[in-house]
Amino acid sequence: MNGGSKESSNSETASQKAQRELDTLRELAEKGDADAQSHLGVLYANGFMVPQYYFDAVRWIRLAAEQGHSDAQFYLGAMYDFGRGVRQDYSQAEHWYRLAAEAGHAAAQFSLGVMYANGLGVPRDDEEAARWYWHVVDGNLDTAGGMVGVAGLAEYELGRIYAAGRGVPQDDAQANELFFRAAGRGHSDAVNQCRQAAERGDPQALFNFSELIRQEIVSTEGCEGVVRWLRRAAEQGHVEAQERLGDVYRDGHDVVQDPAEARRWYRLAAEQGSAQAQFKIGKMYGEGSGGEQDIRKARRWYYRAAKGGNVRAQETLGFMFSNGEGTPEDDGQAAHWFELAAEQGSGEAQYALATAYAMGLGVPQDYAKAAFWFHLASRNIPHAKGKLGIFYEEGLDVIQDDALAYALYRVGGSDFVDEAKSRMNELSRNMPGDEVMRAASLAWMSLHAVNRFDTGLTRGG
Repeated sequence: MNGGSKESSNSETASQKAQRELDTLRELAEKGDADAQSHLGVLYANGFMVPQYYFDAVRWIRLAAEQGHSDAQFYLGAMYDFGRGVRQDYSQAEHWYRLAAEAGHAAAQFSLGVMYANGLGVPRDDEEAARWYWHVVDGNLDTAGGMVGVAGLAEYELGRIYAAGRGVPQDDAQANELFFRAAGRGHSDAVNQCRQAAERGDPQALFNFSELIRQEIVSTEGCEGVVRWLRRAAEQGHVEAQERLGDVYRDGHDVVQDPAEARRWYRLAAEQGSAQAQFKIGKMYGEGSGGEQDIRKARRWYYRAAKGGNVRAQETLGFMFSNGEGTPEDDGQAAHWFELAAEQGSGEAQYALATAYAMGLGVPQDYAKAAFWFHLASRNIPHAKGKLGIFYEEGLDVIQDDALAYALYRVGGSDFVDEAKSRMNELSRNMPGDEVMRAASLAWMSLHAVNRFDTGLTRGG
């Protein structure tokens, strides 16, 4: 009994709060606030918090739309489009959709495309419909959470236009790509179009459908798994399918694991210029997976992949030259490949390049550059912070700072624990009490400690 009264009291409180919020919204709307007017109109259109009343919905939405509010312009266009609260009028719908569309409103752009595609309020014009659909797609606007969204709808409609050659040159490849993109957003009709294209045997369509299966957008039931579709594409020379099939056999996904078969497919893709496949077959030669181990062949494939921009191959080549693995030791070549990989964001290469600059291995010794690369490496490699600590303790082309050095040793000394502890003990004996406290604070906020490097603490350019 008492529990019921408490529930009733809470419900009334929530109702009162909702009413206050509605009163505030109405007050703002009556003062001319366009956001409030648009919001209030939508509440009336949906019957949320107020009785559903399209006449009031149109009245408030129109006030906001006339102030240039793009959401309200779209809503008003939709009211005229579907005859909600006003007489259905495609010319008026087109007018308000266009105002919102020209302001970049994706749903309005799509709606305008639909009007041109169907000749509603405007002469039918597939070329103009496609132009507005492309605005949506190029804007990359979409909803989250697995919903198709307006971008998926636009991609599907564009796919239909290119498949039929309406207002644009007929282009099956473009149509299939658009259907694939829409299918990836969960558009069921687009998924069916992708399957039909795959069943016709087009290699790109076969690969695309295999990707939909791999991403679990399409159930494997009745599809015989991903391998059937990949193999048909790979056997026609599709590079990505060949590489992906190599992955499947390497990892034993949907098939019995078969490194030799993986190596065969990687080679086919690698010989067509795939840098990723070149790296992967190089790795298989280096490890002796799927056949003979041959470090020299591994290096040759790594080299081709590295020249093609593959960051892992660049990093690996750097270590091979640094360690004399499968090639004469060459610190200059090592530094060259480390730098290329470091510039692409490889933490291991950044750390190795920093070490090269610190020690003058293959490059002129340069403490400023070493500190710079240790700093970048520290974002992914914690012990780079410890190395950076040495620079701050000794003032090696950075502003000398014992407290910061102590903090960096404390959070990043894992790869040279004894030296880090020794340096920390020596620093703590010589630092004033307030500096010890500052060091402890910096260590606790290790991200702040490292980011201080971004504030211009280096000397000498």
